[in-house]
Amino acid sequence: MDWHFPVGSDEYPIKQWYIATIHDLTGAKNNGYKHTGIDYNVEVPPRGDIDRGQPVWAIADGKIYGTWHSERNLASVVIQVEHDGMPLFARYWHLARNDAFLGLRPGMKIEAGRCLGLLGNYKTGGDHLHFDMALDAFHPGCWLVPGVRWVDPVPILKAHLDPDTVDASLRIG
Repeated sequence: MDWHFPVGSDEYPIKQWYIATIHDLTGAKNNGYKHTGIDYNVEVPPRGDIDRGQPVWAIADGKIYGTWHSERNLASVVIQVEHDGMPLFARYWHLARNDAFLGLRPGMKIEAGRCLGLLGNYKTGGDHLHFDMALDAFHPGCWLVPGVRWVDPVPILKAHLDPDTVDASLRIG
C-alpha cells in the first residue's frame, strides 16, 4: 500500500514544514498543554503564513470517516486507513471551509495522495495543519475525547514513508 505525506508540494517541499508541538502517549507535554498530534506550518518570517492555501493530502488508501466545520477551527476531515492490519483514524484540522471536503462524503473510498482540501486562514493560532491519529473512531470536531487512544503519528509515518524525510519535516524552527 502506498503512503503519502500529509502536506507539502513542489513549491513548498516537506523539508520546510516543522513540528510545533507533539504529544506523548498521555497527551501531556509542553507545560501540561494537551496536544494530540503534530502542527505543521511554514510560518517563517519574513514570508508570513505561506502555508495558507497549500494542499493537504490523504496519507493512504482508505475511506472518509467524517467531516466537520466551525467558525473558530475551520474544517476537519478524518480518514480511516490501515496500519499493521488495524484501523487507524487520521485527522486533518484547520482546512479552508469554502473548499474543504472537495465532494468528500463519509464512507467514500479515497486513494493515497488525493487532495482533501486546502489549509485555511486560522486567525487564532496562525495558519497550520493540525494532524493527529487515533486507534479509535472519533468525531472530527472534538478536541480531546475521553477513551480515545491517541497515538504518536511520527513512528507510523516513519513506518510507511522515508524516515529521513519524516525527520526533516519535524525539525523545530
